[in-house]
Amino acid sequence: MEGLNILRICWMIFILQGLPLKVLSATSIGGLPTERIVLVSTTTGIYLSRGPDFDFNQLPISVGSPGGLDFDEEIGMLFWTDYSNNAIKRAELDDTSSTFVIATGTSPAAIAIDGNENLIFWVDTRTSMRTIQRATYDGRGRTQIIATRYSGTTINGITLDRITRYGHQSFMC
Repeated sequence: MEGLNILRICWMIFILQGLPLKVLSATSIGGLPTERIVLVSTTTGIYLSRGPDFDFNQLPISVGSPGGLDFDEEIGMLFWTDYSNNAIKRAELDDTSSTFVIATGTSPAAIAIDGNENLIFWVDTRTSMRTIQRATYDGRGRTQIIATRYSGTTINGITLDRITRYGHQSFMC
């Protein structure tokens, strides 16, 4: 499904289909309990499911055009990129309003957070430069980590190893 992003939390793999969102299968890895939070972003909004029944409800927050998303489960805070407003936003799962974190200047795509250091990492892909940047949860300390000229390669994902702090980006040619 176009525009569908899935956030996997606590070692569960979910296969989703269509709107309304339905879980076709949920596989627990390593014998962990099956009560999980699943967040999905589509072009129409961000949806939340709390296991084990996996019924999805759209979060009542203004999300703009959500791209990538990540969740800090320690503080219950959801972060996402809003590519139509060139911004990164955040909200608590039980809140009805979103908070503007930082204006990216261009269209942000993927996002990853480091809850230990309260850092947001994001990918900007819609300019002649492809960049990976970071800032604090409140948008301060913005730093460009990687910049490369566009040559037909799009950075469409970012994953952060929260233990050793090595990043990995996924490239699509």
